[in-house]
Amino acid sequence: MTGWCSYISDISRDMYSTMLRPGLRNLPWDPNTEMPSLEGRVIVITGPTSGIGLEAAKRLALSGAKTLFLLGRNEERLGRTVSVLEEAQFASGDKKHTTRLVPVRCDLSSVKSVRGAAQRVREEEELLDILLANAGISGGSGYSEDGLEMQMATNCLGHHILIQELLPNLRRAAAAGLASPTSQRNQDTTRIVLLTSGAHAWCTEAALRDLSGGIGSFNSMVLYGRSKLGNLYTARRLAQSLSASDRPEDRAITVAAVHPGGIVSELGRESAFFTKYLSPKVLWPVAPWGITTLLWAATAATREEAHGQYLVPWCTRSEPSTIGQNEKLQEHVWAWCEEQNAKLARA
Repeated sequence: MTGWCSYISDISRDMYSTMLRPGLRNLPWDPNTEMPSLEGRVIVITGPTSGIGLEAAKRLALSGAKTLFLLGRNEERLGRTVSVLEEAQFASGDKKHTTRLVPVRCDLSSVKSVRGAAQRVREEEELLDILLANAGISGGSGYSEDGLEMQMATNCLGHHILIQELLPNLRRAAAAGLASPTSQRNQDTTRIVLLTSGAHAWCTEAALRDLSGGIGSFNSMVLYGRSKLGNLYTARRLAQSLSASDRPEDRAITVAAVHPGGIVSELGRESAFFTKYLSPKVLWPVAPWGITTLLWAATAATREEAHGQYLVPWCTRSEPSTIGQNEKLQEHVWAWCEEQNAKLARA
C-alpha cells in the first residue's frame, strides 16, 4: 500500500506542478515546434507501435533523421506503424520520406531476439546517435523463454542487453561528433534515454533478492516497479561508468532516465482499476504530454541538464525515491544484468 500511495503522490505532484505554470496547456518545451532537426542522425526506438512509443516515433519520423529503426515484437503491428508514419510524412509535405523507416522484430523478453535485432541494426548502420529504450509491459505473470520473470526480463534486462550490444555504434557516433563537429552531429548529440516510472517506488528491497523470480511472493505492481527501478538503475550506473571512462567518446554519450508522468497508455490495459477509474480522470493524454520529457531528453536537453539524471514532467530534474538512490542496490541489479548477459550468451 505504501508503494501505491507513493505512485499516486507522484502523479498528483506532476499534475500539480504543471498546473502552476502560466497556462495549463503551455508546455515548457513543445516537441511539435521546438524539437531540433535531426538531419543525418540514426535513431533506435523500442516499443513504437502504441502509446508513448508511437507518438514519439511520429515526431522522429518528421525530424529529418537519416534512419529510424522501429523495434517491436509484433511484425504485423510494426507494419501498421510504418504505414502510419509514412502517412504522417506524406501529410507533412515530406513526400520523399526523408527519414528511412526500418521495422525490426525484437522481443525484449528473449535475449536471442534482442541480440538478433541489434545485429540487424549494426548491419544497416555503422553509427547510432540516439537510443530510446521506451518499450515496456505491465501486469500479467509468467516467465520468459530464458526462465526469468517476464516484466524484469522485458523491461529491464532486454534493454540492458540492447544497450550493451549497440554501445559500439553509439561510441562511433560520439567519436565522429568529437572529431568533426557539425550542426548534425557534435559532442552533445549522442543519447541513451531509458523510460522509467514513478512506479519504481513500488519496489521493495525484498523483491530485489531474487531478480529472476518473485512470482507468487510479490504482486504484479511490485514486480512492475522492480523492472522500472531496473531501468532507473541502468541509466544511472551507465552514466557513471561512461563519465569515468578514459575514452573521450564515452564521456560524450549522454544517458538519462525519464518518468513520463501519469499518462494514458496501453500499459494500463491489464489493470481494470487504471482503465476504468484513473485513465479518464487524472491521467494525461499521450500526445503531447507523454512524449515531451522523453524527446526533450533525447534531442534538446544539454548534457548538463540530462546526464545521469532522473527527469520528470515536464523537462525537469528530480530526485528518485529513496530506493532509487540506493547505490548498493543499484550495483546489485547491474551485476545481475551483466551476469545474465554473460550466462545467456553461452546458452
